[in-house]
This record gives sequence, structure tokens and C-alpha cells, in this order.
Amino acid sequence: MSGKSIESSMDCELGEVENLKVLGGVIADKKLGEISAIVSKLNSAEKTRNFEKFTVNTKDLKGTPFLWDKRMIEPTYGNLLWYSQTEYIMRQLNKKNGVESSDWITGNEVIDVPMVYPELKNEFSENLSAFLSKSFPEYKNETTKNMVIVTKCKNGKNALAYYKNWKLKLATYVSIGKLRTKTITGKYQLTPDQIRRRSKKYKRSPMPYSMLIDWWFFLHQWWSNWNPQSHWCVRVPGLYQKWLYENVPSWTTIVLGWLY
Repeated sequence: MSGKSIESSMDCELGEVENLKVLGGVIADKKLGEISAIVSKLNSAEKTRNFEKFTVNTKDLKGTPFLWDKRMIEPTYGNLLWYSQTEYIMRQLNKKNGVESSDWITGNEVIDVPMVYPELKNEFSENLSAFLSKSFPEYKNETTKNMVIVTKCKNGKNALAYYKNWKLKLATYVSIGKLRTKTITGKYQLTPDQIRRRSKKYKRSPMPYSMLIDWWFFLHQWWSNWNPQSHWCVRVPGLYQKWLYENVPSWTTIVLGWLY
């Protein structure tokens, strides 16, 4: 074989080697991308599985203010979960795509509800003392181990947090009083009132699962998104308010502050 033929053959083999290297790199990058996507999905699934929740079977809502013959409000996902929270809770946590906040729930459905709405984990400290020291220093020496707090978040929305035994137990977005009927700030004692209260002043508007804050304003469920909508009261998503009514001890301290 001539020198030129050998040289040509070597160039050809070297070219094939370079092509294989490039091909190998492409395959490796593709595999790494696939592995990365799988890991991302697993991490997302793990987070979804591990969120603390309470589970509601809608058939158990029969006879409550939310469903069927004795209902006070329309049993929509928005009324039960909040209009700005429905999509995430139903589609991401319950894997039910296509659910709209205006859709009515069915009479036999299981819904997992996050105790702490994920967006609010960065708004409220895990520990009550830490949160009070940072956001309400005037109450940092409080010795109570249970407390409900309603305040304004960094994104401009209002939210409620319930601390039980000094630990964050529940958090959700809420709606406070309109500018002409502002929710009054301060520290109060919260007590369960009526499951089926109606307003005596505002056209008998429903106030399901009402909890008395002070003699003329309440924590209760009623329609809203996160905008200020009420007359002094604090409106809470239906399933969250039902949980609070059934689980928060009487005379629990509630702090309303930095609302507007």
C-alpha cells in the first residue's frame, strides 16, 4: 500500500472516531436530559405525596351549609377551596385536570386539601415565636401556644395562619373587609358561633361556620376571591373554615394586623 493510501485510510479512521465521539456526546446529553426530567418528576411527586392534608369526602357534606337540601351557598370548588386556590389543589394535588372554580362538586368525591397552601409556606414561619418576633414584635412575649393570625402577604393578598402548640398547622388565603368597612386590627379571643348564621344587617347573607371575633364581626365562609369583599368580617374558604370551626379550641387568641 502506498504512503498516500495509508494516510488516506488513517484520516478516514480518525474521522470515524471523531464522529463516534460527537455521536456519543449527543447520546450522553440526551440520556442526561431524560434522567434529569425523570428526577424532576420524582421530586415533584415526592413533594405532592408528602404535603400534610385533610381529606374530605363530599358525600359527608350532605346536610351541611355546602350541599343539597340544606345548603346556604352554591357547592362550587371556588366556594369550598377558594377561587385562586382551586386550580392548584385540584389539578396538582388531586390530579384532576379540567376542574374550574365555578364547577359544582359531585356528591361522591374525595378531595385532598393541603393544611398549608403551598404558596404560603414562605410567608409564615414554622414556629409561632419566630413569626411573632419577625412580624408582630408587640406580641412576641405571648405565652399562648395556639393562635390564629390574619395579615397581608408580600404579594398583597391577605392570608390566615393557625398555629397549634407553637407550630404552623394551617394556612390559606382569605378576604377581609372593604375599605369602607375595614376589618379592625387588634388581638381578640375566637369562639365558635353558629354553623348556619345569616347576617342580620346585610340581606341575610350566609355566614357558614361563623366564629365570633368581636361582638359584631366574625370569621366565616362566604363567596370571595382574595380581594377585600366583606363588611368587617374575615371570609375563609369553605373547607378550611369548616376545619377551623371543628378543630380550633374556644377562646383561642386571634391577631389581626397589617391588613391593608
